[in-house]
Amino acid sequence: VNAAVSGARVSHPDSEAAAEGFDIRRQYLPDAWAWVVLDGGANDLGDECNCGECGQVLDELISADGRSGEIPSFILSLTKSNHQLMYVGYYDAPTGGGFEQCQEEFVVLNGRVQTMAESLEDVFYISAGDVIDASNLELFDDDLIHPSIFGSDLIGEYIAETIKAIELD
Repeated sequence: VNAAVSGARVSHPDSEAAAEGFDIRRQYLPDAWAWVVLDGGANDLGDECNCGECGQVLDELISADGRSGEIPSFILSLTKSNHQLMYVGYYDAPTGGGFEQCQEEFVVLNGRVQTMAESLEDVFYISAGDVIDASNLELFDDDLIHPSIFGSDLIGEYIAETIKAIELD
């Protein structure tokens, strides 16, 4: 089941937009899922920091030690449902892409989320950057932000292979 909504934030300040799926926390559908795969934070950074208050937005999303903020709070609420969680970190933005100016913040965000995942049982972190090369534009949609169908396939296969490896371990 894919409940993702393009343009969603980890938390959306507009209650109407949040109710329409633009708040990632509201996209979660409670069920007996074995795995929940998620990502988030790019739109929060792109929409809120205006290339100036990124440190504050990052800290609100997830602290430097990965223990507090909107992302850890959400992850901790999901761990109570006995799911295994896979948080997929961001790939590098291609030159000319809409999030190119946020690249340094994505690196920090990815690192913080990885730190969080390493401290929690049944929470795993992988980076989509392991399979998406920012210089290969065939991996990107025309907006140079989202992955193309080919790029999405690579990310999906990487997630599936990682989950399989974890389950076989």
